[in-house]
Amino acid sequence: MAILADVHANLPALDTIMSYLAKHDIQNGIVLGDIVGYGPHPAECIGRLANSNFTIIKGNHDNAVVTGIFSRGFSKMGKWVIEWTIKNIASSDKKWLGKLPDYSSADTWLAVHGSPMDPTHFNGYVYEMTYKRNLDNLEQRKIPLCFHGHTHIMGMYGRRHGVDDSFYTDETILLNEYEYSLVCPGAVGQARNGNPQCQFAIYDNLENKISFISLDYDMEKTINDMRKFGFPESLQERLTEGR
Repeated sequence: MAILADVHANLPALDTIMSYLAKHDIQNGIVLGDIVGYGPHPAECIGRLANSNFTIIKGNHDNAVVTGIFSRGFSKMGKWVIEWTIKNIASSDKKWLGKLPDYSSADTWLAVHGSPMDPTHFNGYVYEMTYKRNLDNLEQRKIPLCFHGHTHIMGMYGRRHGVDDSFYTDETILLNEYEYSLVCPGAVGQARNGNPQCQFAIYDNLENKISFISLDYDMEKTINDMRKFGFPESLQERLTEGR
């Protein structure tokens, strides 16, 4: 099962990953929100995912475009792109975003955009200051695995008996070694771990392992379209720097 997050309207990045998945006959997956925001291809990415077999949940940027409420929790650049997106997608696209669920779950896992302890599911962060409390939340709820996005940083916070909670960035991680895990697949459209490639993960439920994958994509196409639509230059720089 493919695990994607934070597409952020970057069609070349999304197409690269979808082509990889098709080549490897991976037809099922989860998209952990933020289909739109930051990038110049919101309608195209919505169309690509709306016609896929993936389970797709709502992110905070998606919610902001639907509701028009983004006065808090967004950077100046983020607000600029949300306003631009609202003006440049069809009402049917907004309706599609509005119908996305806030989370998805199965017997052994939970999928959210933000964090498991956040009641909205798409505003809270799993990062250095909050990961222990989020692992506590999983333990209290007896949920061994949570997939999340929002941080744009690939890796896993894990908890296992007798070892301090920690952050792991191995290419492949055997989840059976951990009692509770918070997995972020990185970002499709705007990575922030210093690697400008598009990023995602593959979850093998039979072997209970997660594999992290990074791929080159046609970033120049995305940047050229950002320039064409007058996007802030700092957003273009973030793509090249992976931050």
